[in-house]
Amino acid sequence: MWIPFAAVSRRRFPAGGGQPFRLADKILAATEQIVLESGAERISILDVCNAAGISRGTFYRYFASQQELLDAFSRHKRERFHRSLLDATSKYDDPDERFAALVSYLEQYLEHGKSRRLLIVAPEYALGFFKRIFHDSVVRFQDVLGIVFDAWDERLGIKLDRELVC
Repeated sequence: MWIPFAAVSRRRFPAGGGQPFRLADKILAATEQIVLESGAERISILDVCNAAGISRGTFYRYFASQQELLDAFSRHKRERFHRSLLDATSKYDDPDERFAALVSYLEQYLEHGKSRRLLIVAPEYALGFFKRIFHDSVVRFQDVLGIVFDAWDERLGIKLDRELVC
């Protein structure tokens, strides 16, 4: 079951956005910068605070530990990927156009995204992240490609295994 980052973090981030969300985003951006530079196993709370330009006390208002920070970072990255995927594909009602939009999105993501860097700098963290989001991503891809699969099933005269294809 997919839960948006904001819903998971309600106890620290009040509804309506505002300053707490901006600070959380700043902390997560600093976390990404550090993880991509030196890996997840070398991340320190002090380094994150310095990169985000905040005090340790401010950090601890948002995250109780390094592990909680990395978990929130993973949720944040997953949510952004899925939201961008939906944005890139949902405007297409034609199955062929939607599939082309999906392929184009994935091509752009792999070419310009930071996943490759993450795999190089923090392979254990990256593989663990991909493992944790795999099932959720398969479900999301099935949702996004529903009209594509319906069209393919009709064209081919068979029922494709959507989960396997995704």
